[in-house]
Amino acid sequence: MPKFTKAEREYVKSVVQNLFIQRFTDREIVGWLHEEKQIEIDRSMISKIRNQAEQDAASWYSKLRDSGATYVAIYKDRLDSLLSYP
Repeated sequence: MPKFTKAEREYVKSVVQNLFIQRFTDREIVGWLHEEKQIEIDRSMISKIRNQAEQDAASWYSKLRDSGATYVAIYKDRLDSLLSYP
C-alpha cells in the first residue's frame, strides 16, 4: 500500500474486506475508497488484500481443524482414564 501508517493499512484492509463481502467489484471498491474516503489505491492492491485475507482464513481454518483434533484426543484420553477406574 502506498505510504500508509499501520493503522491506516488495517483500516483499508477492513474496508476492502467489508465491501467485498457486500459483493462490490474491485473497480467499485477503488471508486468507493476514492469518492468516500479520499484514499487512492489501485485494483492490484485490492486483489492483494483479498488474496491475503483468503490465505489468512485458510491458515486459521487449518489451525482450528488441527487443534480441534488435538482437543478431542485429549478429551478422549481423559474419558478413557476415568472409565478405566473400578
